[in-house]
Amino acid sequence: MKKVMYALTIATVVFLSSCGDKMSSPVIGKWKLVDIGLPKVDISSEMNTNIDSAGVTGVDTAMKEMTKGMETMANAMTDVGSAMANAFLKGSTYEFKDNGKVEVSILFGTQNGTFTISPDNKDLKVTLDGKEQAYTVTSATEKALVLTTPAGETWTFEAK
Repeated sequence: MKKVMYALTIATVVFLSSCGDKMSSPVIGKWKLVDIGLPKVDISSEMNTNIDSAGVTGVDTAMKEMTKGMETMANAMTDVGSAMANAFLKGSTYEFKDNGKVEVSILFGTQNGTFTISPDNKDLKVTLDGKEQAYTVTSATEKALVLTTPAGETWTFEAK
């Protein structure tokens, strides 16, 4: 009888400890960063609209070409920034744990932090070294996780 009571006590403790502050979210798990995409700049369409609505003649073609050149240059710099971000961060792992903790391994170091996710699993906030970064969960499946920052960066992960 003592063995049965002991087994029931152990089973109850295990059950109650498993019912703690755990969250259920599709971001829970270990993810490997495979790409950081930076948004492209589109200044020429707005500038062209402004030039056309102003009714300026004679310099409108030159202004439109100059604007297009600036846009091309800005997007080339964005591509360089994206390449640099991927060179340093691609392959990093993010492990979101069901207790609200996150472990990020980048290059030769590991950071521990916390995260919160909204009840609808759309708004994710990650805090590392006291700095909070907000993301929108664009897509989350068993194999892939896509996060978007307020600045329009797209962070793509694969399940590890």
